[in-house]
Amino acid sequence: RNGYSEPSPDYFRYVESVHGGLEPTGYGYRSIDKILSAAADLEAGRLSLHDLESSIIATPANSRFNELTVEAGRLSLVNQGREVQIDYVNNTVELLQSRDRRER
Repeated sequence: RNGYSEPSPDYFRYVESVHGGLEPTGYGYRSIDKILSAAADLEAGRLSLHDLESSIIATPANSRFNELTVEAGRLSLVNQGREVQIDYVNNTVELLQSRDRRER
């Protein structure tokens, strides 16, 4: 296919299993599986919250990077593609002034 596509983070589908019946697959299913496995591991003491923050599971501590990046993209788009700067220390995103733009 050509053109724009936007995959759903909730995507999963059932496919025929080699063992008969249907089996869920897709990145949405894998995400749910990872979350449920992590919850079970936390409850059983096999995993700590500190361990979880360095994993693929989104937590408040590790999600701020993605949120800042999405906000930077949004801010740039609504300002006709102007450059923005992300400050990861202060968790802020701001438009660069034309004098702040680096020479290319």
